[in-house]
Amino acid sequence: MVDRSNQSANEYQFDWQNPNLKKFDFGRMMSRAFNGALYFGQNFWLPLILIIGVPFFLIGLWPMFIADGAYSDLIIDGDLEGFSGIFTPINTALLILGGLAFVVIMVVFYIAMSHNIFGYYNGAPPSFQESMARGKKRFWVTLGASILFMLGAIIGLVLLIIPGFILIFGWYIMTPVIAVEDKGAVSSLSRAWELSKGSKRWVLLFYIILIVISMISGVVFTLIALPFGNSTTALLEGASTTYWIVSALGGAVNQIVVTLLTVAGLTSIYYEVRDMKEGINQEKLSAIFD
Repeated sequence: MVDRSNQSANEYQFDWQNPNLKKFDFGRMMSRAFNGALYFGQNFWLPLILIIGVPFFLIGLWPMFIADGAYSDLIIDGDLEGFSGIFTPINTALLILGGLAFVVIMVVFYIAMSHNIFGYYNGAPPSFQESMARGKKRFWVTLGASILFMLGAIIGLVLLIIPGFILIFGWYIMTPVIAVEDKGAVSSLSRAWELSKGSKRWVLLFYIILIVISMISGVVFTLIALPFGNSTTALLEGASTTYWIVSALGGAVNQIVVTLLTVAGLTSIYYEVRDMKEGINQEKLSAIFD
């Protein structure tokens, strides 16, 4: 009798024939993503409101301070007079500084969210303070990788189109890679590409689902403001203060929901592909949260 106990997986002509081969489970990934978003939202609702909700609420309010009909005059006649009181040198400087500060805080917070949610997936969620410290530590790496990502995406889409999309979805999980692993900007993109091999179609499917959810969520929160005004005519003809407040609140909540699902989803994809290719256990990754 021939002993086949040590026969390797090479006996299978195709990977799908190997019952011991781990496969990407999209349903499990999505379930984990929703659980991760719910976990973070329940436990860290205050930072979400302060860091994401308040800035986007203020962004949604600013059209309220522009004179009624200013947008209409701009579109029809090219008249900028209605905006003259908004873009003064002081206001412009404050807007630029505020925008830069917002970008810095958001970069740190995105990494902190991914770090914390990954810990939740791994059964050992760190404290919010630990995750924010991680976000601060990885700020420059995140900024560098983001710039490279945008440059690569723009060049790929302009010159190659389809290969450009392949590049985008190959790098799409760079945020959790940066949050969890100690790699530089280029290495993080390379690592994201390597982990995404064979799973880009699932990343694309998640991206499509995320767009659909974002659109539905946006419509829901738009409808909430509808009794107080019309979003189509609000910018052109003006709207009531109540409309702008309700609309801004809806936009802020929508942004919180989309951000939660985006980060939790990307982190869930990263967890899934890493578990599929390398195996994940708490002992192996515990050093990340020390």
